[in-house]
Amino acid sequence: MQLFGKRSYGEVFSMLPRIKSWLAVNGFTIWGIKLKNFTIDLPMRHEHLLFMGFSFILLSFFSLYFLFWLERKNQSKNLMLGRIFFLVFIAIFILSLKIPYCDKSIWKIIYDYSPGAGSIRAVTRIALVAYFYLIVANIIAFNFFLGKKNMKRKVIFVILAAIILIMEQISFELPSFDKIAYRKESAEINQAIAGSPCSMYYLFSEEGEDFKSQIHMMLASLNTNQKVINGYSGNQPPNYRTHIQPMNLIETEEWLNYYDSNHSYFCFMVDKKTKLKNNNNIDNYIPTYETENYLVYKIY
Repeated sequence: MQLFGKRSYGEVFSMLPRIKSWLAVNGFTIWGIKLKNFTIDLPMRHEHLLFMGFSFILLSFFSLYFLFWLERKNQSKNLMLGRIFFLVFIAIFILSLKIPYCDKSIWKIIYDYSPGAGSIRAVTRIALVAYFYLIVANIIAFNFFLGKKNMKRKVIFVILAAIILIMEQISFELPSFDKIAYRKESAEINQAIAGSPCSMYYLFSEEGEDFKSQIHMMLASLNTNQKVINGYSGNQPPNYRTHIQPMNLIETEEWLNYYDSNHSYFCFMVDKKTKLKNNNNIDNYIPTYETENYLVYKIY
């Protein structure tokens, strides 16, 4: 748990929701273009898309007004439950919020003392729990509110609300990529691993391209049933370099020797298009296997 199960607070803190996170939305929706520039500076922005629409926000504020003001004297069990759920949402919102203009958050207390909180990093996991309580509170409030209206007004309100809420969620263009090109690369990496028996494998990547190599090696490990040094998705081992600056050959050897001193040798794989700057001793080795786009160096 100490080595692999718990993320550092720095990693957790970097992905806590900001105020902007609750206004971040898919760029292909009706509000996408207008709000994208406002939230463009969010780290890993695609994980911060928490915006449910302005109509949902308005309905939530009405629920707040209805539960805590219009019906404040009503102590029925359902309304009390609605108030509790709304307060839970507010508590999660405040506790997880990265405080604007300073690098602080109350979430540090949750991280230190709540079991399992150290493994939570993704913004959407926090938002999923928060939205559950808010949506239930909204349902309770509007169920009670509409209960006082005649059937015709209920139907009209529900239909209009559904149309507006759905319209704000419609995406005019779905994000996509050419999977054929990636599958071709993945198949070639599998071929390179199969053609050069080693105790384990490492695919080097240039700065900023590490996510691509991590995914390729993750799939390669599953497809070939071989050990790989890279192939992580976020929660990396201690002293493991990140996508900002991937490990070079000497750093890979040092890291491997420290954490697996019993290994025999490993294969250092490089895309032929990759510039091998700062890879130190790589010129001292001769490729032991080669595919159309990859060179494989066996490091003893």
